[in-house]
Amino acid sequence: MGRWLTPRTQECMLNPPAAIHYLSKDEVRKLLEIAAELKYSMLEAEKSDDLSKLSAEMEKRTEGLQTGTPAGHFIRTSHCSPKDADGGNLQPVNSMRETLTKLVSSKRIVQALLGLYYQFNQDAEYPDNQLYVFPYFTHLDRLSEWRCYVKESHIVAISQSRFYQPNYAGITDKMLSKLVFQAHRLWSRIAPDLDFKSCILDVYAEVLDPDFEVKLIEINPWGAHSGSGSLLFHWLDDASILDPEQYDRTTVVRLVEPGVAKVLSRDEAFHIGRSGIIEDELRCLQERGLKWVLEDDKHAEFMGLPVQDGQSGFTTRKDGLEIFRKGEEGMGPSMKPRDHPRFLKLKKAYQAER
Repeated sequence: MGRWLTPRTQECMLNPPAAIHYLSKDEVRKLLEIAAELKYSMLEAEKSDDLSKLSAEMEKRTEGLQTGTPAGHFIRTSHCSPKDADGGNLQPVNSMRETLTKLVSSKRIVQALLGLYYQFNQDAEYPDNQLYVFPYFTHLDRLSEWRCYVKESHIVAISQSRFYQPNYAGITDKMLSKLVFQAHRLWSRIAPDLDFKSCILDVYAEVLDPDFEVKLIEINPWGAHSGSGSLLFHWLDDASILDPEQYDRTTVVRLVEPGVAKVLSRDEAFHIGRSGIIEDELRCLQERGLKWVLEDDKHAEFMGLPVQDGQSGFTTRKDGLEIFRKGEEGMGPSMKPRDHPRFLKLKKAYQAER
């Protein structure tokens, strides 16, 4: 986030940050030590004296945290938000103490802090060490969020963000054309300040309002390797749309067709998304001629493939935090890289079919 939050970009944002705290190497180290000790337990984090002491020190250096909306603040680091600490539905915080509780309870954040810590150790010139504090607004319509896919400075596709729920009964082609036009205008305004040409823009647009205006929420990395969701598109199946060989000056817009959607509980939605996922992934590998990655004699070749922006040395968040803990205690990172549990399930399913 630190790469794109310029003054011009903030002018285009729905909610610019109210405060920015620049994490020091010592603060990152202390947060990781506490996370390793508490093992992501929010209950334990709320009782931690070390966390209380650290939050008091950090709050003195963070202007703007004391003022904000009555609903509190939304927080995130330059890399990600701690939404997994709240079961995927990020809740507001009202103090630095509550902020740090969220950070050390989030596996996503701890992974980002590990990367930042090693970046500090390498004397990185521009570490992404920002902790952002945004006003938290409860009146926003979450169904009015859209995702724009920018490839080589061209907006090639736009998807409704809540990809499982219809929300646009009565929407017209004119409204969608206005959405596309304003998204292009937004990108053309902020692009000159950015050092990348491919990314994902998350934007807010109440398209059923005749006077709507597209506002930027945040920018995420482009590509299947980055972990950015493809929503109503698919990074591989829709590669000709999301990653065209030549831009043909069109923007593909996808939204859920009108109808009545069943209201699902979080557990029901999770079951739909995860049920049979190993079987689906195995089928995808077979259909794309990639099942060789599951062969034992090809394992070294597969694990040696380069991954853009990837970190080597460990494959799980648990391993990464354990390696950090042992290093801090002078024991040395004796753990060997191992296969991710999901990959092991895929291999087991593949072997069972043979």
